[in-house]
Amino acid sequence: MGSWGGRRPGAGRKPKTELKNKKSGSGPVSNKNMLPLDYLLGVMRDNKVDIDRRLKAAKCAAQYCHKKGDRSQKDATNRAAEKAGSGKFQASKPPLRLIRNDDNK
Repeated sequence: MGSWGGRRPGAGRKPKTELKNKKSGSGPVSNKNMLPLDYLLGVMRDNKVDIDRRLKAAKCAAQYCHKKGDRSQKDATNRAAEKAGSGKFQASKPPLRLIRNDDNK
């Protein structure tokens, strides 16, 4: 009868390899560990590349580098509507309904 449990060769989580190419400020980045943002920024900063391609790379990279605004025009419209519908122009309460109870004759 075979043994149960225990250590088996090749089982378990494989060791994580560290990224060898950290930003050192000089030298090209290897394609193996390059992130899309690194590529876009490299194209954007390269003076040898056509200006149209550089502009497209800048547009694509901007969404990763800059945060979008917190509020949109739709939110501003909703806030203005809430402000207009408050105070003197606030909706009134619905009328009270008297319930007639026929059990107490």
